[in-house]
Amino acid sequence: MLKKIILHIGTEKTGTTSIQEFLNLNRVALRDKGFLAPNSGGERHQSNFALIGFDGTTAFAKKRKLASLTQRKLLRFRLERAFTKEVKEFSKYGDTAIISSEWFHSKVVRKSEMEAILKFLSPFAEQFEVVCYLREQSTLANSRYSTGILHGVNLPFDEFIAGCVKETPYYNHAKTLRLWQEGVPQSSMHTRIYEKQSFAGGSLISDFADVTGIKWDDTPNLPPAMNSSLSENGMAIIRALLSCIERRHIGDALWKKLRDSLRGSCTLISEATYHKIHQDFAASNEQVRQTYFPELDVLFAVRENFMTQPINLEEKVEYFTDFIATELEHHAHKMSEALVDQLITLGTTQEPPSNP
Repeated sequence: MLKKIILHIGTEKTGTTSIQEFLNLNRVALRDKGFLAPNSGGERHQSNFALIGFDGTTAFAKKRKLASLTQRKLLRFRLERAFTKEVKEFSKYGDTAIISSEWFHSKVVRKSEMEAILKFLSPFAEQFEVVCYLREQSTLANSRYSTGILHGVNLPFDEFIAGCVKETPYYNHAKTLRLWQEGVPQSSMHTRIYEKQSFAGGSLISDFADVTGIKWDDTPNLPPAMNSSLSENGMAIIRALLSCIERRHIGDALWKKLRDSLRGSCTLISEATYHKIHQDFAASNEQVRQTYFPELDVLFAVRENFMTQPINLEEKVEYFTDFIATELEHHAHKMSEALVDQLITLGTTQEPPSNP
């Protein structure tokens, strides 16, 4: 049996992919330092441990083919067998496992789901600790929108951002922490602010090592920048493209080339929207500050700099939609490398494509 299992629950959009890649790249070195980074729940994203909590009634559980009791029992059986083997083989090296999955935040929102996960893991460890990074809600929503576009979200930003309210568990950090504190003592809840100036050692990876107790005498294998957001033109191009052709009709190599070439940063939050969100979460963020960050004056510093000229993303989406629809007609409604190259050129140009 392990002495403890550290559950890294996210939150989403706080460098979880980078942390998971760090654990994957350094699996052997971590083992030698007494830390098990399992792959039984998934090679990087340990999502199967989060799925254990579902009872089959939610839309997400059905999407993951866990609606039937047989399917859920099979998942549980396979995960239990694989994790048991890993723990047994690791026992001669140490007594701590780190399980990382942002789905512990984004998908596990009911007490019964959290309790089912801890119940499944209880035979493997004497105690649990939780590591959770928190990001200011408006920047969290902005980043989530960019990632969502890559997965088919085709909403105007104003419609998407309307869901960033305190009633939505995804954005309400107080609800997330309160949920997990019902299963893990507050003293074992390790919360961090997702801001570079707050990181121990100046980076996310060094901060994660600090909070989990990983000590390095040498330099670990560091992951490259992971899961970066899309640029302004990138968001417009991907939205336009997926409105003209289904993702399954775009070859994986072409999709990766386009996606990776259109990475960048873009802040769509207006000053008015920011202040509305800031006010909506003021009370819940203050609860989190008082409980977990009493040394801080505020949980998140108030933002002062905003765009002087709002971005008209919808105008760009319209432009690219017309362009892509016309080009697809010339290419027999099939994606080609030539068209991808055209989109990359347009997407990386300095001039707004809405003014050709």
